[in-house]
Amino acid sequence: MFVVRGVLAAILLAAIPFVAVNSLSQDAQPPGQQAESRGQAGDEQGSEFWPPIYGYRLKITDTLLVAVTFLLFVATLALWWSTRSLVKGAELTSERQLRAYLVVNVKDFVWPRSQGGPLTITLEIKNTGQTPAHDLRSLSRTAFLDYPLSPGFDFSLPFSQDPSVGLLGPGESIYITASDQLTGDEWLVLKWDKKKRLCTYGTLTYRDIFDASRHTNICIIHDVTVDETTGRITLNSITAPYHNDAI
Repeated sequence: MFVVRGVLAAILLAAIPFVAVNSLSQDAQPPGQQAESRGQAGDEQGSEFWPPIYGYRLKITDTLLVAVTFLLFVATLALWWSTRSLVKGAELTSERQLRAYLVVNVKDFVWPRSQGGPLTITLEIKNTGQTPAHDLRSLSRTAFLDYPLSPGFDFSLPFSQDPSVGLLGPGESIYITASDQLTGDEWLVLKWDKKKRLCTYGTLTYRDIFDASRHTNICIIHDVTVDETTGRITLNSITAPYHNDAI
């Protein structure tokens, strides 16, 4: 302990002459030169700092460096965000271009040869997309409905326990045929009741290659005209304003 104190004392004593010499050299300068040197030092020191803000003095070079670094961070963040948005947009566009799309059209109608005979409707389901539709299930119904259709009509159908599913490749079609017996009253409705329309509606469900669950709702109204003179039956099938959508 005493050794350490002795060393410190020796250092202090050795420094005294240098301090004294420096003080003497400054005192030896003329008063005008001393004031000028102090003014130059103060100006140089003052030029390196901004004016005091709430008692704090900030160095100009340090604050500029912080500002440039912050702007660089903001620019990098904006670039990352825009790149991320572009990548997501490209993925979404690719999915929309490649996924399966199912459309339904009326392919054929077979009218009863006599009153009370079977009415057969054939629907074409076509995949207009570029990839297969997996686990395809279809559920549809053809019935006489009030026309025009009510916006609140319930198009839901009871779930079918049929476990059969299908795979529909790109550009391929399958056909669904529904046959039902027309009663005498239904035959008269078909011919004369203008407030009723024969309607086919239902839902297709499937899964695309991106493992997303998809569905296509259909609702087709069949406008039937019977020529009493020739007996010719004319059919005009149109899509209803409701229940025709897909995801």
